[in-house]
Amino acid sequence: MDKKGSVLIISLWILTIISLFAIGLGHRSALILKIAEYQKDRLKAYYFARAGLQKAIAELQKDSNGYDSLDETWSTGKDSMGRPLFKNVEIQKDSGGSFSVQYLYDRTSEMYLCMSDEERRIHINGVSDFDKRKVKILLNTLQIDNAEELANTMVGWMDRNSLIPYAKKQELTVPEELLVVFEYFYKNQGLSEYKQKAMGTYEKIKDHISLYADNKMNINTASEDALTILIQAFLQINPLVPDIIDEAKRLAQRIIQARSSGIVFDKQDATEVIAKLNSSGPPLTSTQSDIITRLLNNYLTVQSNIFRIESIGMVNNTLRIINIIYDRQDKMILYWYEK
Repeated sequence: MDKKGSVLIISLWILTIISLFAIGLGHRSALILKIAEYQKDRLKAYYFARAGLQKAIAELQKDSNGYDSLDETWSTGKDSMGRPLFKNVEIQKDSGGSFSVQYLYDRTSEMYLCMSDEERRIHINGVSDFDKRKVKILLNTLQIDNAEELANTMVGWMDRNSLIPYAKKQELTVPEELLVVFEYFYKNQGLSEYKQKAMGTYEKIKDHISLYADNKMNINTASEDALTILIQAFLQINPLVPDIIDEAKRLAQRIIQARSSGIVFDKQDATEVIAKLNSSGPPLTSTQSDIITRLLNNYLTVQSNIFRIESIGMVNNTLRIINIIYDRQDKMILYWYEK
């Protein structure tokens, strides 16, 4: 009897162990299937995001009117009827995935953009006196401490004749390189939390700057602050008026006022631009007209070539986001970042 009882107990233990093993194996199999499903969705989302980039690039290539403004499809993401072209787009019906092309909220213009041109920003990838002045004015505008010294360091970092230890001595490739510059600057100032200070400065400046566009700013897309900084830097080098800061603000406001009334500057022609500015407010003075003419010759443009695009691929609850900077003229991707 004792032997039969022992056999029964052993059998029950064996059955329990086998059951636990089967449950564990089932759980592990279910987990593997979930991981496989996630990886499949992740890969599909990646290709949906890439499809969004291709659609955005195709839209940019279609725009050949000779100017770029914020009411065009590349900026609004909508067609002439106001229908969204880049929101939750399905490549194939009931495919379980879609893409959206958007550029996150632009703090400099307080609006959402489908794509954003780099020519609306302050170009800082240069070592000229004009570049240094732009950077210094920008830092002052953003109320960043030690603006002049930091501007000198930023420009000096790229200067081939720089005496700064470990300086790159050439143009920056990606914006994140500024973190190295800022860390060097604040560490030399003796700050114990120099990395946090560098990150804070980078977060303040990153939405206002560009490394990729040339030294010309788009008069149709730049914000009032960006235009003011550009004009102020120009007037510091070319002191055509005694009140440089006020005059820079007045001219920037006139441009924004004209744009707000529906005016688009569609030709790189100073006479026409001045006529459009005069039609939206009091006539410009001869000095103001001269300033606008000189700016259009060297620092202002009506067309953009470099664009920032963010595409989001979505499959079930899985997202893949790709950010690129695209050169429309040369048909090249200059920057690629996935998250």
